[in-house]
Amino acid sequence: MNISYMKKGLLAILLGLMMVGCKPPVIFPTYTLEVDDEQMSTVPGVLVEQPYGVITLSFSDEIDESVLQNLRLVDYTDPVPTVLPKSSIAGVSFTLDPNDEEQVLLDCSKLKSSEPRAVTLAYENEEQFVTAHMMLVPDTAATTMYEEQKVYTAVISDIHLNDQRSMDGEWSWFIENQPYLIEYLDNLIENKDKYKELVLLGDLFDEVVTPIPLPTFAVNGVSVSEKDYLRAIANVDENKEVLDKIKEVQSAGIQVIYVPGNHDSGVDEDLLHEFFGSGAKFVSDVQGLGSYISSDMLMEHSHRYDAICSPDPYSNIGIDEVTQDNAFMSIQYFNTRIAATHRQKGLVKAKLSDYGYASESDLLAAVNQSGTDDFNKLVMALVCNVVLIAKHVEGIDTMAIPTGLYGLTGDYVMDEYFYLSTESEPLLYQTMWKQEEWERRLLHNNAPADFPFLLGALICEVPFADAIAVNRLFGKDDTYKVVVFGHTHIPYLRIMERGDDEDGYIYANTGSWVDENACSHPVRTAVEIYDGDQGRQVRLVQMGKDYQLHKLSNALWTE
Repeated sequence: MNISYMKKGLLAILLGLMMVGCKPPVIFPTYTLEVDDEQMSTVPGVLVEQPYGVITLSFSDEIDESVLQNLRLVDYTDPVPTVLPKSSIAGVSFTLDPNDEEQVLLDCSKLKSSEPRAVTLAYENEEQFVTAHMMLVPDTAATTMYEEQKVYTAVISDIHLNDQRSMDGEWSWFIENQPYLIEYLDNLIENKDKYKELVLLGDLFDEVVTPIPLPTFAVNGVSVSEKDYLRAIANVDENKEVLDKIKEVQSAGIQVIYVPGNHDSGVDEDLLHEFFGSGAKFVSDVQGLGSYISSDMLMEHSHRYDAICSPDPYSNIGIDEVTQDNAFMSIQYFNTRIAATHRQKGLVKAKLSDYGYASESDLLAAVNQSGTDDFNKLVMALVCNVVLIAKHVEGIDTMAIPTGLYGLTGDYVMDEYFYLSTESEPLLYQTMWKQEEWERRLLHNNAPADFPFLLGALICEVPFADAIAVNRLFGKDDTYKVVVFGHTHIPYLRIMERGDDEDGYIYANTGSWVDENACSHPVRTAVEIYDGDQGRQVRLVQMGKDYQLHKLSNALWTE
C-alpha cells in the first residue's frame, strides 16, 4: 500500500485527530481563573453546576490578599455585569487557601437552600475583567430533581445490538455492557414520575458489523431480507431482554422516541411498532435520517453531515443493480466490514501516534481549504488508507466482500470500492468526492449544501470535528439552545458561542453503550436534560460497573 503521495500536514490532521486520546469532557475555553478545576462559562445564558458549600477558585499565578478585594459573587443577570459590582451576595466569603498559594476558597454554605440559584463570579485585575457563571445546587451527587412532575428527557444512542452469530463469534460490539443498560433502563422506570421521554438517538441495532466473507443479512447461514435480519437481531435472547425493558419504560408512562442512525437505517415506523408497539414515536425526514425537535432543542444521530456514513443516493447508480429507486448505501458499509473482520480476528488497533497530532485550529485551517474536487479526492484517499492502517488485516486486499443490499449484489474486492491513491478509480463510489455531487447529496439529506466535505469526512470519532460541525450548522442563529448528537461514540458536553452579542447554547454528545474493548472513550453514557421551572439543565451521566449512575461532568444550565 503506497501512501507516499500524501501531504504530510493533512495526513497529520487525519491520523493525529483520529488517534488523539479522549480526555474527560471539559467546558471550554480556558481562563486565568478556574473553579474547582472545572473551566467555567462566560457565555450569557449558560451556567455550570456547582454545589452549595466551599468552592475552590484556582488562579494561574500566586495570589495575595489584594485578589480578594477584586472578587464578587452576584446573582446572575442577563446582560452580565461589565464592571465589578460593589459587593457580593450577603453571606458569602472569600479567603485565601492556607494550603495553596494559587487558590481562594469561596464559602457559600450559608446560602444552603432546597432551590438552585444562578450566580455569576466576577473577577477584575489591571488587565482583564472575567465573569464565570455557576448554578449553585443543593447536592450535585444527587439527581437534581426539584419538581413533582415529569421534567427529564433521557437520550441514549449507539448500543449496536447485533445478531446471534456475532454474539457466538464475539465480534459484536455489545456483549459485556448489556446488564448495565438494563440497570439504566430500570432506573428510568423507578423514576417514572420524573422522566417524560426516552430518546433512542440511532444505532440501537447494528445491521452491518459482519466480518468478511459472511453474507450481510443471514440467519443460520441462509441469506434473508433486511427486515428479517433486524427481526433476527431483536430475537437474540440478550437483545430481547433489552427491547422488553424498553417496552417496560414505555408502559411506565415514558414516551419512547426513535431516531434512525447509520447502522440501523433499515428500521422504519412499521418495524419500530412491531418491536415496541404503536405508542413508540418514529422520527424521520429522509430514509435513514431524522431530527427530533422539542421546543428549542434538536437531537439527531448526526450522520446526516457525514461524507462516509450518510445516505448516498447518487454515486453508484448504474453499477450492479443500483437504480434511482434503491441507491442508498454509503462507503461506510465497506469500512465497517473491514473493521468487523479486524475485530473477529482479535487484532490490536495499529499505533499511529508517530504521525503526530493536530489541534482544533489545524482542523479549522484545513476545513477552510476544502471545496475543490482535487482536495476532496485526496481526503477520500487519505480516509481509505487510514482505515486500512488502523484496521490492518493480512490479505484484506484480496478478500471479496459479499453485499446483497440496496442494489449491490456482487462480491467486491478492495480496489473495486476503495481509493488507495488519488490515481485509482474504483468501480464503486467514483463520484462521491465531487463537490457538485456532495452538495447535491447534502440537499437530498436535508443538510446545508455549504457543509465542507473535509468536515464531513472527519466528523465521526474525531475529537473537535463534531463540535466544529455543530457550530457551523447552528452557531449563526438562536433557533436552538441545546443540540444533542450521537454517532461519534465520544461523550461530550460543551458551551458554544454565537458571537459577542448573542446568548450561548449547549452541545452534548451521548457517547455509546458499546463494550470497553470496542471503544477508546468512556462508555455506558447518556445525556439527560432537565426542563422545568428552574430552567434547563444538560448533564452527562455514566452507568458505573457498580450499577450506580455517576456524573461524568458538571451540568450546564440555560434559562
